[in-house]
Amino acid sequence: MLLGHMRTPAQIIGELLSGHPEAVSLQAEASHCRALVRSSAACASQAFDAAQAARLGYEELRHRLDPRRVRTIGFAVGLLTLILVGAGLTLLDAIELSVVLGPVRSCSGCYWPRCAASVIRTSCSALWSACSFSA
Repeated sequence: MLLGHMRTPAQIIGELLSGHPEAVSLQAEASHCRALVRSSAACASQAFDAAQAARLGYEELRHRLDPRRVRTIGFAVGLLTLILVGAGLTLLDAIELSVVLGPVRSCSGCYWPRCAASVIRTSCSALWSACSFSA
């Protein structure tokens, strides 16, 4: 080594790797890892950009639909409204089906399977409405 000539770390490592028998394999593995890192970073960046664009779109839609957030209602008010609408629809169904099933009577005077079927249908529709409201 010359007195005025200093070697850089890259030169030292290059000289070490050029003389080592496994150097080519190690350099190829390092190159492969760098390529994987660049590819992963690009995929992560694209996914993040897509998520940010979707979030921004949803926020813009929310601001367009309800800019001052004054249309929100409480859970109890919404559930009460849902119950009233469900009861009204059940009454309208009973009126409409009375033509097919006969006059509306109490369950004690009607044929049991018909009464049970209408009770089961009403219960299922009420349960479905409550679950869809709470979701």
